[in-house]
Amino acid sequence: MMAYPYDDARLILALQIEHSRVAGYFAAHWGNQKFDRPEPYSSVVLAATEHDIGGWEWEMKPSTLNDKGLPLDYHDGSFKYLGQLRLDFYKNSVDRVLTRDPDAAMLPVSFYARLVPNRAYKDGEDFLGEFYRAEHIIVNHTLAAA
Repeated sequence: MMAYPYDDARLILALQIEHSRVAGYFAAHWGNQKFDRPEPYSSVVLAATEHDIGGWEWEMKPSTLNDKGLPLDYHDGSFKYLGQLRLDFYKNSVDRVLTRDPDAAMLPVSFYARLVPNRAYKDGEDFLGEFYRAEHIIVNHTLAAA
């Protein structure tokens, strides 16, 4: 979630799932005479569209507030303090996409597994181990289906 002051009494809230949808629109329209569209097309579009779906339930009713009493968000950097909950968002995103398209699940797995080491997560090592196991399972499933 990104929370921006609109005026002294109101906020503009932009949900991460909406950011995902915009990324999906871009992916769906990517490509022209100078560069190819992404392949496998439907998997890339699905991955882009759903890459932040894992935090949907929390964004509908945020449980944690920053020092200003606002929901934690990406804009002010406070979202990193969610710790394991944020890691669960990533895992939930992959799990939801995996049920629909294993190829599509590979993209967020690869992205998150490389994102987490650059962040200060107490449980990052456990999370990475789980993600690398998931990546291995997805790769094997995809290769077996080919």
